[in-house]
Amino acid sequence: VVAALALVTLALRRGGIPRSLLLCCTLGPLGALLMRMAPKLQLPQQFFVFDVLWNWGRLSQLSYSLTVAALVIWRAQVRRRQELRQQEELAAAKEVQSLLLASPYQANPNLQIETAYVPASAVGGDFYYVRGFADGSQVALVGDVSGKGLKAAMVVSVAIGILRTVKSSSPAAILATMNEGLAGQKIGRAHV
Repeated sequence: VVAALALVTLALRRGGIPRSLLLCCTLGPLGALLMRMAPKLQLPQQFFVFDVLWNWGRLSQLSYSLTVAALVIWRAQVRRRQELRQQEELAAAKEVQSLLLASPYQANPNLQIETAYVPASAVGGDFYYVRGFADGSQVALVGDVSGKGLKAAMVVSVAIGILRTVKSSSPAAILATMNEGLAGQKIGRAHV
């Protein structure tokens, strides 16, 4: 009983579990305590609740069962909310990535460039970048960030942001700018 009350107090302070669920968590130990204390407190051993004959042991078992059921339901709700939040975050990341990988720049009317992007999951680490320069040249870059999913997609956004700052169409200048930009970033073990 003391351990259950200590856990309830701790959970209330942290705000992690709804108060109604915490009340259910205390019913099981409280029922067990009443079952042991009933003779000393001169409580009746059996009693009627809604025309059903009960005793303290049966009440204790019911309260434990209700507690377990409430915990299972609560945990399922928490897990569902987490899954929905993750799905929303992935949908937002997918939208951002599709904006970053928008239709290629068409500087030359005699040249048509078409692209398609189909990641293995909702978002990914593959990318392309097409850009025209003032001197009439066009550059098409294709890249891959090691890894998959959201982390790789975030590194792609950094890489495309760096590519947008490139001033020259020279491959050496583009790679040097990418190297300078990515060298200062903490991107874990990802490689571009």
